[in-house]
Amino acid sequence: MKNILWYRKPADYWDEALPVGNGRLGAMVYGRIEEERIQLNEESFWSGAPTNRVNPDASGQLKEIQKLVLDKKVPRAQELALMALSGTPQSQRCYQTLGELRIFQEAVSCTDYRRELNLNDAVVRTGYTQAETVFTQEVFASKPDDCIVIRKRAEGDGKLCFRCRFDRKQLIDHAFAVDDHTISYDYCNGGMWFSGVLSAVTDVGKIRTVGEFLQVDGAKEVILLFSVVTSYRSKCPFEDALSIVRKAESHSFDCLYEAHRKDYQELYGRVKLNFGEETENCVHDETNNAECMEIEKTAKMDIPTDERLEQMKKDDGEPDAGLLELYFQYGRYLMISGSRPGGLPLTLQGLWNADITPPWGSRYTVNINLQMNYWPVDVCNLSECGEPFFELLKRVVKSGQITAREMYQCRGFVVHHNTDLYADTAPQDHYIPASYWVMGGGWLATHVWEHYLFTKDVKFLKNYFEILREAVVFYRDFLMEDEQERLLICPSVSPENSYYTETGASVSMCAGATMDTEILQELFEDYLSAAKVLEMEDALVEEVRAMKRKLPEFRTGKYGQLMEWLEDYEEAEPGHRHISHLYGVFPGNQIDGMKAAGCVCNEKDGSQCVDDLGDSKKLAKAAKTSLERRLRYGGGHTGWSCAWIILLWSRFGDADKAYENLIKLLTQSTFSNLMDAHPFTCERGRVFQIDGNMGAITAICEMLVQSQNNRVVLLPALPKQLATGQVQGIRIRGNAEISMEWRDGRLVYLELYAQSDFCSKLYYKDYCLLIRLQAGERKRIEEKNFLQGSFMEKGV
Repeated sequence: MKNILWYRKPADYWDEALPVGNGRLGAMVYGRIEEERIQLNEESFWSGAPTNRVNPDASGQLKEIQKLVLDKKVPRAQELALMALSGTPQSQRCYQTLGELRIFQEAVSCTDYRRELNLNDAVVRTGYTQAETVFTQEVFASKPDDCIVIRKRAEGDGKLCFRCRFDRKQLIDHAFAVDDHTISYDYCNGGMWFSGVLSAVTDVGKIRTVGEFLQVDGAKEVILLFSVVTSYRSKCPFEDALSIVRKAESHSFDCLYEAHRKDYQELYGRVKLNFGEETENCVHDETNNAECMEIEKTAKMDIPTDERLEQMKKDDGEPDAGLLELYFQYGRYLMISGSRPGGLPLTLQGLWNADITPPWGSRYTVNINLQMNYWPVDVCNLSECGEPFFELLKRVVKSGQITAREMYQCRGFVVHHNTDLYADTAPQDHYIPASYWVMGGGWLATHVWEHYLFTKDVKFLKNYFEILREAVVFYRDFLMEDEQERLLICPSVSPENSYYTETGASVSMCAGATMDTEILQELFEDYLSAAKVLEMEDALVEEVRAMKRKLPEFRTGKYGQLMEWLEDYEEAEPGHRHISHLYGVFPGNQIDGMKAAGCVCNEKDGSQCVDDLGDSKKLAKAAKTSLERRLRYGGGHTGWSCAWIILLWSRFGDADKAYENLIKLLTQSTFSNLMDAHPFTCERGRVFQIDGNMGAITAICEMLVQSQNNRVVLLPALPKQLATGQVQGIRIRGNAEISMEWRDGRLVYLELYAQSDFCSKLYYKDYCLLIRLQAGERKRIEEKNFLQGSFMEKGV
């Protein structure tokens, strides 16, 4: 069966375990025999309580800091900013693990061991044979029943005998038996309580509690049910957790499983992806190509996932089309499992975190990481999973209004490069290259318009329009004019890079970084477009138009690169992981890589291309030079950065470079469980960050179809290694779904399903068609329609 991760041995480390989640509850399953470990998370369990960390000296020192930056006394400005702008205390709250469920049984000698995660039904299964008895364990996180379900079975003469308990080392306040088949534990970290409840149900055999242990003897099948509730969500965590478990106990395993599977498949089943692959042993004709491809894929599916990854490294990225399909759907699985309506958004580690004090606090980092987490939701047909992002953003606006007023004496809202469970918007860390950056709110707000473009949901746009407006109002107050009457952000940085001053000092603070201008251009245009849709013409609209005209122009530097700062500084790290000044290529739209690549020119549809390509080509060329320069000096060495690079190459229409970096991400920045691996100073040298997974699956979609700038481009960056394939159900801007098949690099057919009235130009190779569809209409278009220059416009 397709889309299964599987292994021949248990996990030795957390980053080899397999994840399950229902949006609220998460678990990492190790699949061990003698001592099973299931690490647990609940999305709202964070350290501490909410607090106002705004530095009381910020507003009084801001003008001095700005003056020092403009006078090029940047080292002194940075010293003052560290003291005057940093949050007090410097750190926000961090996301924490609940602990682990440990299941102990006698050591056994076994055969036929297999551990797997089936993406088709979101279940982790472990099985082995011992003395002619087949032992199995199934684990899933049920959204309908709001609990983690574990079924253990013994098929044969053997029986189940084990004991289990919670483990959080010394960080548990109470562990006790609720009754003869239920145990509970709880903890208070000084600001947040949680209570966890585990119960066991069996057909035969005995269940009893001994101390903090739940013990099972002589059973053939046991169902363990776990849930936890925090004080963030409830005034009575224990009672509510117990109620969840008791309700689940009233259902059979089959009922629990079927409700879970149906709920999950409603989201997961919307998109299908198949990359065809030919083999040398096949005779190449239309009658057997598909069969040969399937034989090749089936053979590789018989190889464990970790071995397939290792083989890809040895083969220098030789195609394993099935593994790429698996990786794509695994990213969608993580989104469905980690982010659901009514819940909280994905942290740096999504829903899954094993530590009390995790790397970077496992917070919401908003100088790219949180945004990247949610890039795929619309295009991957999981729009509902983006709701937690927007609900957090509403709370960030309220908190950010206080921060904007107290720190900068500005209206609107501001958020710096991090936020947390409590929507804290004061600067995080004493980290000059990032902490005092004020563009987080502007970037986050652009997601409102982007979601509207995909859905055409006017009700949504009206509900979240205030986020766009409040972001604009902050910059209306914060922007300052320089001597050339340009509007600049000051102080600012180009996250998280640094440059050399004329005196040779390495600094980060500046005025008017290129990324500032790109985000402001995008935000202002989004605001104006949203106001037009909602028919909101007021004084602010005119002010925004005027501000937009006064933003700095993009400039080319001495290397032919797009300048990252307002002046052509020498970079301290030319191979830096952030490529912030290329925001305008992706996720922004100001720099049009498709036009420069020739993907949307020379239209053969009987009309004349009226776009002036001179400036577009020049700007895109400079951006491409910047990307090449970053890579030449070692850029893209983290998973999320590599994913961003794939997206950029896709926007430039460079299929070879996009594919090369996709393979690099898989072979250099991916754990054996397909989670993204980020460098970190720890035992393993790397830690999980979910942004790399989410950026990469967005990039795979961008390689197949792009829909920015009021057009749709088909197969814009299709690599030769994936020259044959099919995709169903991905979404494009304009509120339409797209399905298509391609063979040997050429389009076989395209099917569009419009969920609202749809009008766009479709580009394929050097050809262009105009299509108009009514809401609910489907249209099939074949390659010959493009080659003949036929219009698909309704009524023509």
